[in-house]
Amino acid sequence: MTAFRIPRRASHFSIVLSVLGLLLVACGGGGSKGTTSTPTTLPGAGANAGTMVEIVPAGASWKFVPDAVTVATGGAVAWTNKSDVAHNVVFTDASVKSSDLFDKGKSFTTTFPNAGAYPYICSIHPDMKATVVVK
Repeated sequence: MTAFRIPRRASHFSIVLSVLGLLLVACGGGGSKGTTSTPTTLPGAGANAGTMVEIVPAGASWKFVPDAVTVATGGAVAWTNKSDVAHNVVFTDASVKSSDLFDKGKSFTTTFPNAGAYPYICSIHPDMKATVVVK
């Protein structure tokens, strides 16, 4: 009886595809949970189109830097996680889109269509507090 043999090149190709598939799944490449990688340009109005807030370590805790930003109506703010733990951005006003958890190096962006003050926290670390003011 003759044994069925897979050509060596096809075998290597199958292994490479399997590894790439596992990496895609492990990195969360299967779908979006409200987070985005850092965009090159942010949606928004004029000079406020690129307002950035960083999440950084602060001693034994973390903080939003800066803890207050002002944007024009229709402007966007992007938060980038620079810490080694996951965080989120959760607004007390349900009319503003909050984020899911996002890891180090990932970002979340949202726009502010209405004037007002919008306080937010990280729900995992509620001592992290900040505000977006929209004029």
